[in-house]
Amino acid sequence: MEEDLRGCLWKIFVDGSLNQMRAGIGIKLQTPKSTSLSQALWLEFRATNNEAEYEALLAGLKLAKELKVRNLTVFSDSQLIVRQVNGEYETKDETMEAYHSAVMWEAKNFEKIEFIQIPRELNEDVDRLACSALGSGVTLARASVQVFEIYKSNIPLQEID
Repeated sequence: MEEDLRGCLWKIFVDGSLNQMRAGIGIKLQTPKSTSLSQALWLEFRATNNEAEYEALLAGLKLAKELKVRNLTVFSDSQLIVRQVNGEYETKDETMEAYHSAVMWEAKNFEKIEFIQIPRELNEDVDRLACSALGSGVTLARASVQVFEIYKSNIPLQEID
């Protein structure tokens, strides 16, 4: 019988990226045995860079929840997002507050969760995923990466065009 790793510490790396046409996000979920699942997603609605970063974080948390992960360390290169979810920075507007609330709600699904900011150079794999979702000329081995579209924001605050 396979070993149940859901109670062990998993890692997730998230990143959002933006160009003039659309936003893309990258997610890399790493199991305790260092096997990883990668996703590249593009957002079919307008988003700022910070909104794309939050969308990446929310998509990552939802993926981990689907897999019934209980202990999770989240890595992001966004100082703003990590410090907001860790309570070090306040959210300054209604949209960021809604994203923050959505993350805090999803975080309740885990027995242990930690958010850590890492330098951009340590997040290059998911940055490439996010850029590939933008069609930025980044080539990935499609067999190992799931590619999806997100049609509406993860926050119910407003309909985003």
